[in-house]
Amino acid sequence: MDPSKQSTFWAAISRAGRSPTRRDQGLDAVIAALPGPVEVVLQGNPNFESEHVVAYEAGYRTQPSDRLSIDAAVFFNVYSKLESIEMLPPFIDQNSNPPILVIPLTFGNTLHGTTEGVEVSLNWKIANRWTLSPGYSFLEMHLHTDANSLDTTSVADTQRTNPGHQVQLRSRLELPHNFTWNTNAYFVGSIPDQMVPSYTRLDTLLTWRPAERLELSLVGQNLLRDHHLEFGDDLQSVNSSQVKRSAYVKMTWIFK
Repeated sequence: MDPSKQSTFWAAISRAGRSPTRRDQGLDAVIAALPGPVEVVLQGNPNFESEHVVAYEAGYRTQPSDRLSIDAAVFFNVYSKLESIEMLPPFIDQNSNPPILVIPLTFGNTLHGTTEGVEVSLNWKIANRWTLSPGYSFLEMHLHTDANSLDTTSVADTQRTNPGHQVQLRSRLELPHNFTWNTNAYFVGSIPDQMVPSYTRLDTLLTWRPAERLELSLVGQNLLRDHHLEFGDDLQSVNSSQVKRSAYVKMTWIFK
């Protein structure tokens, strides 16, 4: 058989877990202060259990010619004992002046669900010095709470916290005199629950290697717009940041 025209099918089943962290078991943070006065407090749970996933994957790779290869994969993941936010009985903090009504929340393990998706990528050598690599990925999540859960927000907050569609196109061009020009374009779908709109990003990298150990690079990132939002998370108190357009020069010296 011609080695440049081989095809391969693969499949795998794996199981993984996430052990509780100090945050899961020992957190004590005020996440909201309301008129009244009222405080909403998020507390760790010393009995928090490990989260688990069983992952099913299958893929296919074919190389119809020495210039083209195609990879496709599908996956289906089953999650159990995922982190939830459970409400505890409210109480009055008499040590405060004035006294404060405290609404405590804590972590639980009452979420479960599945995710499924598809990933496809190509590697196409258009010419001896020019390679294009397009790719696409799709992700969908289906989460549910256990019957004993008091959590009414985590499913909506988590189920659509990842973009459903992502597309990329990478280009690598090898130029004369030891120059290489890489350009990457990405489209990322919106995350409605975090009010993150879809965006298109363009990065470029021009590299020159004047000597075996020396590499000089001119880098441009997020060239299509001044800034864009990629992530937002109110519960974890992470300030949403705007990823800005940037350009810089980099020098790399390789020691042997």
